[in-house]
Amino acid sequence: MSERYNFLEVEKFTANDPFALKDMIRIFLKSVPETREEINKAYKESNHEKFCYYSHKLKSSIDLLNIWELKAEIRILENCSISDFHTPRIGKLVGDLNRVLDELLPEIEKAIE
Repeated sequence: MSERYNFLEVEKFTANDPFALKDMIRIFLKSVPETREEINKAYKESNHEKFCYYSHKLKSSIDLLNIWELKAEIRILENCSISDFHTPRIGKLVGDLNRVLDELLPEIEKAIE
């Protein structure tokens, strides 16, 4: 398992049931790309309300898999104010979110095979 994430919270949530663990992670692998796409779309369309909503939705998945690199970042995105919405900082965090998820999703998928 990677140092960049772990399944400890999922294991607790599923009472160490290996089948339930794999099912939960499969749900994560299906839902995260969809949610990330909605975040990107809301950012491009300057829809602050949807951006915050989908960032909040993604936060639970990031926490569940203990993706350390994104824990602070997703909270900043979720709580960004309208005046901060199109600052270079938020744009960088959206880029970081995409980069880390691009790197980790295939790795997480391999880990449950």
